[in-house]
Amino acid sequence: AGHLARRLFEDTTSTTTRPLTHSTTNTTTVRATSTTTTAAGGGGGAGAFQGCVPSWKLEGRQCDHGSRVFLPFSDFTMPKRPDLLTLIAMLYSMLPFFILAANVLLILRRRKPREFCWLLCSASTMLVTSPLRSLIHEPRPNSCLTTCGMPSGHAAYAISLFIFVLCWDSLSRAPRVDPETSSKQRCTRRLALALLLLPIPWSRSHLGDHTTKQVFVGCCLGLMGALLWLLCFGPCCEGFVSRVLRRGGQQALPRTAAAGAVG
Repeated sequence: AGHLARRLFEDTTSTTTRPLTHSTTNTTTVRATSTTTTAAGGGGGAGAFQGCVPSWKLEGRQCDHGSRVFLPFSDFTMPKRPDLLTLIAMLYSMLPFFILAANVLLILRRRKPREFCWLLCSASTMLVTSPLRSLIHEPRPNSCLTTCGMPSGHAAYAISLFIFVLCWDSLSRAPRVDPETSSKQRCTRRLALALLLLPIPWSRSHLGDHTTKQVFVGCCLGLMGALLWLLCFGPCCEGFVSRVLRRGGQQALPRTAAAGAVG
């Protein structure tokens, strides 16, 4: 009787634990599959990702879509066989680096608060996109870049700088020496900005570094950043930078006079 009871107990425990073990194994497999293989949303082909890192990177292979071109703030994918339109998109993807460099040179040469505000507006917008990418965690579509792609930092930078510079001339409190000349300069600058900045979001989608949705969200982020700088941060920044530059100029005058007297 004891042997029969022990056998019945073993049969009962084996039948109850077997489905649980089978279901636990299936659940673990489904979770691993869902975290390892996800599709890139929007206008790109699907691929295997772990987080935002594509499968070719995890397997130690070369990028399937081309090669990565590294520039500070301006990384992009160079396809294997670029056509003329792709070459133009590559040039536009490089522009944020050169525009930032030109902005810094303008600050060093002219020492005007307006150029300081341009740089701070674009830099703050680009800094906001990095933590958002870590939070949203959406991969890029057909890119050789291994970071997350939502939102597009290039699109946010281009739209924020274009709107801010376009509207800041009318809101800035800095005096203008010659209204007619400054008006001509503003028209030329607006046309140049439109030709330089507005195609940048398109270039990111064309190269496969961002989906259409990622570019659109980046443009919306750039619009909000430009409005914040126009209405809130810009006037405060311009007044603060003007006072700092004025104090620096006043301190430099006695040194120049003393050096002239010694000479």
